[in-house]
Amino acid sequence: MDTAQSTTSKDAGVHRHRAQLAANAETALRHATIRHARHDQMVVSKYNVRKRQPDNTVLKGLVITHGVLQNLICFEQLKNGKPTGLLEIVSGRQRHTVVGEAIAEGLLPEDYGIPYLLVTEDEAIDISLAENCGRVDMHPADLADAMLALAQHGRAIDDIALTYSLAPIEVRRRLKLAKVAPRLFELYRNDQATLQQMIALTITDSHKAQEHAWEALPANRRMPAELRRLLTSRAIDISTDRLGKYVGMPAYEHAGGVIRRDLFSDTGTGYIEDTALLYRLATNKLQRYRDKLMKSEKLHWVDMELDGGPALSQYRNVRHIPAPLSEQQTLWLNAMQERLALLDERLAAIDDDENDASYQDIVSERDELVAQLHAIHYTRSLIPHPEDLPLAGAVVYVGADGVVQVVRHLMRPGDADKMRGPTQEPAAAPVRPRATVPPEDRLTPDLISHRTAALQAELIDKADIALRYVTYVLVQQVLAAGAATAMAQIQLVRSPLVGTAASGPAAKAIAERRSALGALLPSDGKSLLTWMTEQDDATVLQILAYCVATAIDTKRTDAKSSPEFRVLAQALKLEMRKWWSPTAAHYFKHLTKAKMIEIVRTAISDEAAVPLEKLPKEVVACAAERALSNSRWLPTALRID
Repeated sequence: MDTAQSTTSKDAGVHRHRAQLAANAETALRHATIRHARHDQMVVSKYNVRKRQPDNTVLKGLVITHGVLQNLICFEQLKNGKPTGLLEIVSGRQRHTVVGEAIAEGLLPEDYGIPYLLVTEDEAIDISLAENCGRVDMHPADLADAMLALAQHGRAIDDIALTYSLAPIEVRRRLKLAKVAPRLFELYRNDQATLQQMIALTITDSHKAQEHAWEALPANRRMPAELRRLLTSRAIDISTDRLGKYVGMPAYEHAGGVIRRDLFSDTGTGYIEDTALLYRLATNKLQRYRDKLMKSEKLHWVDMELDGGPALSQYRNVRHIPAPLSEQQTLWLNAMQERLALLDERLAAIDDDENDASYQDIVSERDELVAQLHAIHYTRSLIPHPEDLPLAGAVVYVGADGVVQVVRHLMRPGDADKMRGPTQEPAAAPVRPRATVPPEDRLTPDLISHRTAALQAELIDKADIALRYVTYVLVQQVLAAGAATAMAQIQLVRSPLVGTAASGPAAKAIAERRSALGALLPSDGKSLLTWMTEQDDATVLQILAYCVATAIDTKRTDAKSSPEFRVLAQALKLEMRKWWSPTAAHYFKHLTKAKMIEIVRTAISDEAAVPLEKLPKEVVACAAERALSNSRWLPTALRID
């Protein structure tokens, strides 16, 4: 009840105040005299609160054809109590403007008489307020200027608050806003700066400091927080600060900067307090470096980021592909692959290797060929994807040591959607051979790929574990002892599945999840980041789990000796027989007959193995598949414990 009464009382006070303004204006106008004056005898008054210039095309046509039909309202301009001969306009600025344009274009005579009502300065204030009260299209900059003019004319804060239906504290804030450097405030009035930027500048009353801070930052870095930081930063040690080292003491002092030193300061040390000057010098120097780099390397674009690391996160790398093989490498590759195919045929034809002296010779030759193939593939350098190059550019920034760093082959945030085609799955690379290769381990690369697929398939459904695993990876790069100190970008590289794993049950589950998640992503042109911020946690975590899962690569680690693999597999409760089974076609036919019998004996029993000794190899492979169909047996490469 008390609140309602207070609100009603306040509204009544506002209405009474506005009614008084209107009455004062009506009285002033009733006693005013209409006169005429030339355009050059009039200037816009500070009490004319609307300073933005609207489109005057229609009004100009009316003035040219019919003249000024509605009079302006003016008062005599005084300086030191004496008339200057000029009239200040409090109402009719647009009419005055179009008359000036018409005279300049020769459409009206220079001595054209503009009708106006002459009032006193005090009356002019009431008239201006009465005209603008209740109108809602006034720009905040105009409103702040109007309040400042009233305050400078002696109007009380409470009086101004009643006039504009605002709380006194809001009036004080707007008065503070009107004290921003005029040049910067005009940018705000013309919508070339934001209200939040103006608020940040009001942390100091120094127009010089405000303008220095504004000029020190490039347009894309003039965030309120950056402006506020420049205006409130404390003294900087120029010998340790990265921008101080980059600019250097001589350049800073030559630009008028003062370095504060004490009696114990060594040569090359000291403190600076004009942070804005330091930023401006650093920006200008980096701009020159940028221009030179862009010209010398013929880059499509080069962005400057003084702060480097944090700002780089908004860019993404272009896609990379392996460099083409040379003609000689291609010839070697074809010859080795033909030889490998021949050796595989010979190995498959051997029925029992126990007494075959040539078996180990064939295996040794095969392993040597595989090693040579790896030498060709793994030494290929990566080059930017040709389709991404038209969008590619670079970023230059100042590193922690004060030296310019350049990161090339980047795409700007909005350019990722302009790629001509979807990012292709990485080409499958050959797998490194084991140092010692027992006969059955010719299948190790294929089995490891199954292990990778299984781990990925389990992880796509475990967002909580994916989150912890990716955090573990990042901690190694950022926080762990001995981590690299050079700036690094986080990049997930998808691990390709090779051999039979590429068509196995785990690969199918991964493909189905990729299709489902792909259908969720925006296809209407909306920014991916915008879309991502609108999703609930469950959706984001599901996508995160898939992305992390596809980067898992167990070829890089040994299951038995790697705590990382064991911990992750145990957390996921990985059960390999869910994703892989030994079949005749994909596993047993690639082993020797003796090895297949040994597996049956180990996994099942001696009794089950004995009848297989007199059967042909192909029959033994099928029999081994049937015998192990309900077994939990796994080859060494797939075992977790």
